Amino acid sequence: ERNKKRSWSIGHYGALPNKEKYGKQNGAALGQALMSALPGGTVIVPKNHTWYIVPQMICQGIANNVTLQIDGVLAASTRIDEWPLDWGGNDYMPLLKVTKSFGFRITGQGAIDGKGNKWWWAFLLGELEFKRPILLEIDESQNVQISNLAIFDAPRFNIFLGTYTQGAFLQNLTIIVNWRAQLDMIDSVKKYQQNLFKRGSLPMFPFNTDGIDVAGIDIIIENCTISNFDDVIAIKPAERKYEMTHLPDSLNDWKWCSKNITVRNIITLYGAGISVGSVHPSNLLPCIHDVTFNDAKLYYPIKGVYIKPDLRTCEENDLPCAAFISNVTYSDITIYQGQKPAWWDDYEKIQRSRGLEESFQPNNLLNYIDDNSLHCGNYNFFCMMWPLYLGTQQQLEPDGVGSGIWPQTEPLVTVANISLINISASGGNWPETPAALRCNISNPCTGIHLENIDIQAEHFLKGDRFICSEFGTIYGTIHGFVSPNATDCILSSSVPVI
Repeated sequence: ERNKKRSWSIGHYGALPNKEKYGKQNGAALGQALMSALPGGTVIVPKNHTWYIVPQMICQGIANNVTLQIDGVLAASTRIDEWPLDWGGNDYMPLLKVTKSFGFRITGQGAIDGKGNKWWWAFLLGELEFKRPILLEIDESQNVQISNLAIFDAPRFNIFLGTYTQGAFLQNLTIIVNWRAQLDMIDSVKKYQQNLFKRGSLPMFPFNTDGIDVAGIDIIIENCTISNFDDVIAIKPAERKYEMTHLPDSLNDWKWCSKNITVRNIITLYGAGISVGSVHPSNLLPCIHDVTFNDAKLYYPIKGVYIKPDLRTCEENDLPCAAFISNVTYSDITIYQGQKPAWWDDYEKIQRSRGLEESFQPNNLLNYIDDNSLHCGNYNFFCMMWPLYLGTQQQLEPDGVGSGIWPQTEPLVTVANISLINISASGGNWPETPAALRCNISNPCTGIHLENIDIQAEHFLKGDRFICSEFGTIYGTIHGFVSPNATDCILSSSVPVI
């Protein structure tokens, strides 16, 4: 029976701070505290301490409107051999996984530390049998809120909201991943143990440390600062729970899509795109509809705008097999390729000291410099750096998984009504061209709207032009000033077509 008190520390349930040997005990205490909380209650992670966690349960059906208040540091244990598996047995359990809950809220003045270094090493050396843990995963829940936290060095994704999320508000989050440590690991292994890489000198970098991945409906993400050298924010498709025997008659009948999602006021440093996708055609008809990205400042990105249909996961004659990306708007996006915010280093130091009694200098504090070693040509694959990229996802992992570096276009993903408005880029060098728009001639992208786009740099190494698959694969409109000239890629179409 639940205690009538509304606020409890995880210490009340047996959690002990500052020593990794308490990880399993603390994981059990955290889970028990959340599952025991009364409606409207609060579970507190006390300040001035680090609380190591090995998760012991998935929190399903937490009482309505419970808050997890993290004022100290909630840290992922690096005792990998103690870590349990998630449902299905293919992944390690997330640090915190919540399902089928209403009004669950995570906030506080502290931090979540993924302690990713040991997990990354184990991943790189092929020592893991299962996928690394996500830090925060919330599935099949309504009215979720995550706010005011700092999150560091996730073993894999930082935040993942699953397909059937209905209503979520994420704001005032800082997410930082020590990508420099990942590069150093790759360089060390390449130097001494190249045989570990099944594709020679092509390791996967970064290590799938996405910032915020969401699927569902009615989601707002705002006022976030992220540096992770991977997808900064990725809108993932939702799909049907069961296969259909025929395609819906119109887009209005695709009621299960991820939709009504807004992302605004975002700052990124070394990110791999504010992204839509990837979206693979399948019998479950994955789709994304009505997404807006507004007011983003991207410093030194690998990619800026990134829309990624992807290759099918169903057989050619296994119908229906399809996917949709539609009604997506990017507006007021500014890319600074040769500039880092002057305030960044001090900002990171402050964030990494959150939740602890004294400030500290992390051992691997990032040293951001304009480092030519980051150019993807040095890793022997076609460059993946683009201010603007619409096309099949560029991905290739060490074991060969992924669509490839320059994969074929996929006709079974319909892409329609994409608006790119007030997008500018300046400074630095890009190894390719300003933009790639890659659609399939048998199912062209339609309703593509370009307005007030100015993509500049010191050098575009392969020319100042748009790249497209072939003429006739893009239909849309061009308004205002657009540089470089996109008319060689886009056929005029005043009415969006679906």
